[in-house]
Amino acid sequence: MNIFEDFDFEDFWSDDEFTPFTEKELEETEKALGYKLPKSYIDLMRIHNGGGLEKDCFPTTEKSSWAEDHECIYTIMGIGNKNDDYLCGESGSLFWVEEWGYPNIGVYFGDTPTAGHTMIALDYRKCGKDGEPEVVSVDQEADYNINFLAKDFETFIRGLVSEDEFDTSEQDKQDSLEMTETGQFSDVLTDLCAKVPEKFNIENKIRILAKSKVEEFGSFSLHADDFSMMLYDIQFWLYSYPNESVDKNEYLITDYTKIITFGTFTGSDENHNFTCGGYAPNFVSDDWLETRIKEGRIIESDNEIKMSPSWIKELEESILNISV
Repeated sequence: MNIFEDFDFEDFWSDDEFTPFTEKELEETEKALGYKLPKSYIDLMRIHNGGGLEKDCFPTTEKSSWAEDHECIYTIMGIGNKNDDYLCGESGSLFWVEEWGYPNIGVYFGDTPTAGHTMIALDYRKCGKDGEPEVVSVDQEADYNINFLAKDFETFIRGLVSEDEFDTSEQDKQDSLEMTETGQFSDVLTDLCAKVPEKFNIENKIRILAKSKVEEFGSFSLHADDFSMMLYDIQFWLYSYPNESVDKNEYLITDYTKIITFGTFTGSDENHNFTCGGYAPNFVSDDWLETRIKEGRIIESDNEIKMSPSWIKELEESILNISV
């Protein structure tokens, strides 16, 4: 009997299409992952082999990495490797352990709205590789803190509810708008802004871009959209002003996160800092930096990077033209 025969799947999945798995693919998946998948996981995948969710919130009694009273899950990974986001695909469970440094506690099967900074996993630490795992969330930004969600996968699935029951998007947007307007800049960002001529009015320009980001997307986070790319540009312009060559690794690994992403805020209320509170390194190194290098806007030599003179002029004109 399929564990979910009595389950109402109306408005559960956000998509109708999926690729069924074979028994051979199931065997290969478990072998590659090194864990026996719960029967409830396999039964659910027989009905719908992975995909996005409409019922994507799991209520919690304590604050999670996402909200005060629930954790959010965007998709569940299918069995096999036919798609990148299946359990054995390029962005599957092992990717998060090997590439992002997540602890090897079991099988990472669900992503969240945090762009990879929190993942949902089957936790086999108590039950062993052939047992019935718990479901947990793992928060990368909190030193990979592991938060218990459900005693097993079936309980987790049956507990999922619609986001409408926890909709705080409007309040979140208003809070983000207030932060972009009056939030305190990090110590590093404050010092960097002080280096450039007053004519750029750079603090206000940064706030305008951040506010525009929130107005369009509902929150302040940096990805690969035009607002984010401009803020990546400005951060590097400030960091390297006046057009000094800087060590690529020192910028990306050591100093970038101190500017807007996290940073130190002397004497401020931690709830009122100008920060996006998290970032995906690939957006910075690949979507932004590698793109700018290919465009010739940033010049790389012996692991040092600097802005091309023509791009400095172009970017500074763009900054001056941002309407206050």
